[in-house]
Amino acid sequence: MCLLSLILSAAHPFEFEDNQESFQNIDGKDPDAFVKALEAFLGEKITPEILPLLLTNNLEAFAAAARPRPNMEEMLPKLNIQCLLL
Repeated sequence: MCLLSLILSAAHPFEFEDNQESFQNIDGKDPDAFVKALEAFLGEKITPEILPLLLTNNLEAFAAAARPRPNMEEMLPKLNIQCLLL
């Protein structure tokens, strides 16, 4: 299989490690662990009014978005394929 094009949506090409400690080993499958990690990252408790709204979201997707990711700035120009970043 050959990669012919690449689309990155809601992502940026820059290194992201600000919340590495808060979300380390958090996969979003345990809502309590996710909420504790989010509270640690924010530096404040999630209010009882907001908690039910938060839990209706895809916590696995949020956890994946919060994980550290490498810098793609150097790699992207080397790709000889169509790329769309949005």
